Amino acid sequence: MTHTHERRRRSRHKTNIPIYVRHSSPQDGSLEEALLTVNACNEGVYFFTTESLYQKGMRLFVTFPYSTTPGAINRDYIAVVKRVDPLENRYYGIAVKLLGTLALDRM
Repeated sequence: MTHTHERRRRSRHKTNIPIYVRHSSPQDGSLEEALLTVNACNEGVYFFTTESLYQKGMRLFVTFPYSTTPGAINRDYIAVVKRVDPLENRYYGIAVKLLGTLALDRM
């Protein structure tokens, strides 16, 4: 039986929170998705996608939480992909670490 060491400093909470993900360098490929988290904590999020462009180390902009409601406060983060899990039916599980907020949050 193999024991793996839990590397997370914070526990994740299973929750479906709307997020908006986009590539931080548009010249590297077009990537924009509105998704729901599978789990989240203050330092990162995990979500499912059918998009195959995600790679470990890729920099992203993540709006978390995300809402299109007028007047909603959307917090933008710079983030990095930490893990890409191939799943069934051409889905991927994407683990993202939130590195910090961007200077200007969108409303």
